[in-house]
Amino acid sequence: MTHRAAAVVRVSRVVEAAVVAFALVMALVAMPRTANAGTITAGEPAHSTADPKAIVFKVSVQAPAGLQSATLDYKLFNPDTTVGGSQPAEVSGATDDRQQNAPTSVEYTVVEGDSLWDVARRLYGDGPRYVEIFQANRDREMVRGERLTDPRLIRPGWVLSIPTASTNGTTTVNATVTLETNTATRYIPIGSRFTYTWTLVDKEGTRIVTPQREFIFLDGRYQWQEKTTGNFTVYWYGDNARNADLALQAAAAATTANETLLNVKLTYPIRLIVWRRESEGEAAQQSRGGAFDRQVITGGARVAPDVVHLYDPIGGFVDVVKHEVAHIVTKVAGDGPFGRLPSWIDEGTAVYAQSDPGAYRPAIEAAIHSDSLTRLRAMSSPSNQPSRVDTFYGQSWMTVKFMVEKYGQPKFAELYKAFKAGGDMDAALKQVYGVDQDGLYNQWRESVGLKAIDFPPEASTTTAQAQGTRAPLGIGVTGTGFSSQGAGGDAASAPAEESATKMMPAVIVSVVTLLLAAGMGFGALRLLKKSKA
Repeated sequence: MTHRAAAVVRVSRVVEAAVVAFALVMALVAMPRTANAGTITAGEPAHSTADPKAIVFKVSVQAPAGLQSATLDYKLFNPDTTVGGSQPAEVSGATDDRQQNAPTSVEYTVVEGDSLWDVARRLYGDGPRYVEIFQANRDREMVRGERLTDPRLIRPGWVLSIPTASTNGTTTVNATVTLETNTATRYIPIGSRFTYTWTLVDKEGTRIVTPQREFIFLDGRYQWQEKTTGNFTVYWYGDNARNADLALQAAAAATTANETLLNVKLTYPIRLIVWRRESEGEAAQQSRGGAFDRQVITGGARVAPDVVHLYDPIGGFVDVVKHEVAHIVTKVAGDGPFGRLPSWIDEGTAVYAQSDPGAYRPAIEAAIHSDSLTRLRAMSSPSNQPSRVDTFYGQSWMTVKFMVEKYGQPKFAELYKAFKAGGDMDAALKQVYGVDQDGLYNQWRESVGLKAIDFPPEASTTTAQAQGTRAPLGIGVTGTGFSSQGAGGDAASAPAEESATKMMPAVIVSVVTLLLAAGMGFGALRLLKKSKA
């Protein structure tokens, strides 16, 4: 071997060794890092809704360095918006594991693609701690009589016992957040879809985020069952299965009928929450005031764009369902970026969807007889007078019925489309029917045998902000919060490894410097010079 060839071999070996060393260092850098004092270990997060006006979130936490903070981050989804926030937890119940005879544990169910390293990394923030999980479950009988004997082999469906304490002593605390759901400033309806995570930080700066959990917020006082047909999922409890089936059938029929009436298509799933009677669902309702609530029976409510509450049949359960599901479709057809439908057309369309207007018919007939009606433009919001509720619904129904029967379904659908585009009912009526709200009101008055009223001209109209049977979904939060249009992001952070991230640039610089000093650069320069020679 010549001197030149030997030099090439030596340089090649140096380069090879340097590359291996670099790869090892980079692998170490990429591994999850934990604070010197230990890791944060979170138990299985839980939530409870024993009180339908609040959700209680809990998680047990072990932090050898001491827990600095625990924060609940949650999101609430509906087809219109994503609403959420962050709320700091109350931390209590500190204990020292050294005073207990045995460590506590939580259970984890293996899913497809898991390894013990993955599980340890996810739950402990430290992959090498898979050994602890293996030792805790070694030879333990799993499903189908299988046993864990090889740390490299675990199967989906196996339930592992995850130690949450160490023998050298760890402080365990409980973090709790109570999220109020039905107050004067916040209403989160039963049936809402939630996701949440916990962000946990210890006194050494170690930070983890628990895996995201998702649930449907249900009234925890009852044992709910569910059934899905097409776009509709119904939730019920007790001996109410018959009404649950009726709700599914009526919802599908009402959706089809109103899609045809308004020339729109409902594209997202709907949840129907069925209580046996109004008294059992009263705590889930949004109050409209003590006097109103005492005098008016609420049969149902569309409480979100994709959630309907059904409290009481009040003599016609199927029509209650049809009415409330109609509100789902009217929202799709009429609510736009510039305004919400006035209540008279929203409620009128919903009553028109019923098989029969029920008590609203005699109420409006009595009002016509006494000419104690309400100017249409004054009906942009629902009546807050209990004695006028049936008349309000009856007049709204008769007005819509008059429009559809006199001018036809195509023009009625066109009116919805025009309002959705502009948010001004007078302008939409003039565009489609050639009259404003007062003109329409007088046409209807004359159709029932009453004289038209000479109203002074309206200089301008204000955009209606009707609520009808709808409840606001805006959420006031303690701490920070947000509200964004659209589907919203659904990606929760994986357990954070900030120390590793912060170390990365410094380690890379150090490794490169070390490799150069070890001879990689020198060997390459020497080889270059010899080649030129």
